[in-house]
Amino acid sequence: MGTRANCGGPREKGLFHMTPSPLGHVLVVDDEADIRSMLAIVLSTEGWEVDEAADGTEALERCGQAPYDIVVLDLRMPGMSGIDVAQRLRADGFGGHLVLFSAFVDADVERECAAIGVTVVDKVDWYGLVDACRNVSPAAASA
Repeated sequence: MGTRANCGGPREKGLFHMTPSPLGHVLVVDDEADIRSMLAIVLSTEGWEVDEAADGTEALERCGQAPYDIVVLDLRMPGMSGIDVAQRLRADGFGGHLVLFSAFVDADVERECAAIGVTVVDKVDWYGLVDACRNVSPAAASA
């Protein structure tokens, strides 16, 4: 029994209906609130519509409720790792792009991510994250 990914209804925050971004809808998943907020600020400033999740369970729930073009995952989180979340999303049929944004990347992590189609970006490379999102966003690539 899995969460159906990449489906959902209208995108709303609070009482305000949000206009979808032409660049796409991004979910940022990180257990550190400060990092999560900074990523959301950086990506929304660049033009993406951004939502946040504090852990893997919340990420899977959100992906079952709304369509995301890109999910940015931290590797080390309590409960489910970013790779665990990516594997679940792929198994549930998520067709969007997955980006692992972590300071703890080694050759084994890179191999595991490559096997399931996850782009890996070092956590100290914020511009690399923006570039990774642009590279998978058709609207950003054509701009």
